[in-house]
Amino acid sequence: MLPGASRGRRVLLNWALGLSVMAEERMRPDELMILDREHFRVAVGALLIRRYGLRVLRSGEEGVL
Repeated sequence: MLPGASRGRRVLLNWALGLSVMAEERMRPDELMILDREHFRVAVGALLIRRYGLRVLRSGEEGVL
């Protein structure tokens, strides 16, 4: 999914994408079970990737937003 991403990060991103798909299909964003700040960031990033093709960059990261 993301070249160069660690396996753990890919797993977490896939998990967040799955949650975003489930929440969108049910039209219930409250279905997203946000556990902490990192899960929230990953879930929002996954939703932006899925819906708009955008990638959220961390400070110090290079790339196209």
